[in-house]
Amino acid sequence: MRRLHAILLAPELTVFPFFPTHAQEGVGSARQPLRVLQGAATKPGASSPMTERPASTFLPHVVHFEFTVPDPERAEKIYAQVFGWSIQKLPDPVRYWQIKAGGTVQEGIPGGIVQSKSGASRVSVTIQVESLDETCAKVLREGGSLITERQLVPGFGLHVLCKDPQGNFFALIQPR
Repeated sequence: MRRLHAILLAPELTVFPFFPTHAQEGVGSARQPLRVLQGAATKPGASSPMTERPASTFLPHVVHFEFTVPDPERAEKIYAQVFGWSIQKLPDPVRYWQIKAGGTVQEGIPGGIVQSKSGASRVSVTIQVESLDETCAKVLREGGSLITERQLVPGFGLHVLCKDPQGNFFALIQPR
């Protein structure tokens, strides 16, 4: 059974072609972009009008996830055993484990496990954006906060850690 990644953007369900094309299944092809289904997020199989988003339209999307935990070795064990993920610790003194959540990028979003400095556990995602400045301004306008200053992550881009008004952490990255 083939899978598709979907990102919920109320009230739309946007399907991104992260997996091999599904032309034989009528879902999309290499030449025809997948479609945005209006109102389809809550009722599988429900009929709804379909609209196409231009291929040039950039939509922010999750590119990384991270578990912050008090005991990274314990977290490594459960996620490797339950999901079969490949997890590799980076060299000391760094307390970070890289997660490969699939055989290829098309099969899963890369992630990590990091040791919590406070002892609290949390899960956060990193969202790729087109403009870090514009997105940070929107975060602040909507009541969120910027936790870190802009940082360059070598090989990836500019990065900022944010918190939404309800206390959920998320990161933004703008590729260089």
